[in-house]
Amino acid sequence: MFSAHQVLTIAERYLRRHPLDFVAMALSLALGMLLLVLVLAAINGFLLRPLAVPALEELVRVREVRSSPDGQRDVFSVAPAAWNLWQHEQLRTIVDIGVATGSNVTLGLADAPEQHEAALVSANFLPLLGVQPQLGRYFAADADIGAGADEILIGNALWRDEFASDPSVIGRLVHVDGRARKIIGVMPAGISFPYGADVWLPIALGDRLNRPVGNYLFALARLRPGAGLAVAGQELGELTARLHVDNAALVESVAVELTPLREELVGNLRPALKVLAAASALAFLVALVNCATLTGLRALRERPMVAVRAALGARLANLLGEAFVRHLCTALVAGGIDEVLIIVERQLQHHSSRFLQFFAVSHLVFSDQHERFQHFPSLVEVLLRQLQVPFRAGMLFRFRRQSAASFLQRACCPTVFLNNQH
Repeated sequence: MFSAHQVLTIAERYLRRHPLDFVAMALSLALGMLLLVLVLAAINGFLLRPLAVPALEELVRVREVRSSPDGQRDVFSVAPAAWNLWQHEQLRTIVDIGVATGSNVTLGLADAPEQHEAALVSANFLPLLGVQPQLGRYFAADADIGAGADEILIGNALWRDEFASDPSVIGRLVHVDGRARKIIGVMPAGISFPYGADVWLPIALGDRLNRPVGNYLFALARLRPGAGLAVAGQELGELTARLHVDNAALVESVAVELTPLREELVGNLRPALKVLAAASALAFLVALVNCATLTGLRALRERPMVAVRAALGARLANLLGEAFVRHLCTALVAGGIDEVLIIVERQLQHHSSRFLQFFAVSHLVFSDQHERFQHFPSLVEVLLRQLQVPFRAGMLFRFRRQSAASFLQRACCPTVFLNNQH
C-alpha cells in the first residue's frame, strides 16, 4: 500500500514528466464522460421519469373520436360540454377526469409587467396529478365555477426568482392581466405541467359547458388501480356514444381514444434518444481508445526503465500500483473537469444556446412543446466535434517526432467517426 505522501509524489512525477499526455487523456475522458452522463440523464428524464408524479402509469390523456363522412376516424381534443357530461357519470375504471388549456398572461410584478405561460385548469386537474403544493393549497372544488375564483398558484421558479423564496407569499395579491388574484400556493420544483406553465389559474368555463364551442381542452384522466387501458377506453367510449345519441347537439364524438401520459410526453422522441445514446456510447468508446493508445505508447517508451527497476528488485505490485495511481489521478481530474462544466452549464441554463436548451431537462420534461427537440442532430454534431480536440491532441503526442508537415496531414485527415465534413 502507498501512503498519501507516496501517492502525491507519484502523481507529481507523472504530471511533471508527461504533462501533454496527462492533459490529453484527462480532456478526452472528461468530454467522453460528460457526453455520456448528460445523454443518460436526458434519457432518464424523458423515458424513465418524464413527470415526477406518483403512479404515472395510471394517468392517461383523453381525446374524442368522430366519424367523418368518408369513414375515417377523426381525433380531437375534448369539448367543454362533453367533459361536463362525463363529470355527471360514475365510471368503474376511471377515478376522475380533469381538463386544462394554455394561455399567456401578464403578471404585474414589482419591477415591471412580465409575460408568463399559464395553465387554466379545472379544480380537479392538479389533484389528479397527485403532487402536493410545496406551500399553500390547491384550488377549492368550486374555484372554476362562473367567472372563477380570484386565486392563483405560482411555479417554484417564479417564486424563487420574483419573490426570493419568501414563505409569506401565500395570501399576497398579484395582478394577472389587470385582475387582482390571491396567491394560494407554490408548486414543487420541476413541475410546470401542462404547457410549461409558470402559473395556474381556474379555467372558469362558465356557459361554455352547456353549448358547443369546439374541441380545445387537454383532458387528463386517472385510471383506478388495476384497471386496464382498453377496458377504460371501452367504458368511456360506450358512455360517449350514448351521450351522442341523447345530446347530439353537445356531443359530436362517438368514441374516445386514451393515450398513456408517459407516451404523450415522450411522443416520437424514442428514436432520437436512442441515436443519442448510441452516439454518446461510441464517443466515450473513442475517448477510451484514445487513452489506451496513449497509455500503450508511454509504456513502450518506459519499457527500458521498467526493466531496469525490475532488475534492481522492484516488486511487480509496486509497479502496478504506480500505474494505478497515475490512471486514478487522470480519472479524478477528468471528473473534476466534468463537475466544473456541469456547474457552468447550470448557471447558463436559461441562455438560448441549443446545447444548453437541450440539457435544461427539468424545463423540457415538464413541457409538451415538443418542437424544442428539433435541435437533437445539432447537439450530436457539436459534442462530437468537441472530441476532436483531445483526439487530435493525442495524434500530436503520438507523432511529435515526425515533421510538421506529416503531422498536419494526419491531423487534418478525417477519421471514420469524427470527421469534419457534412
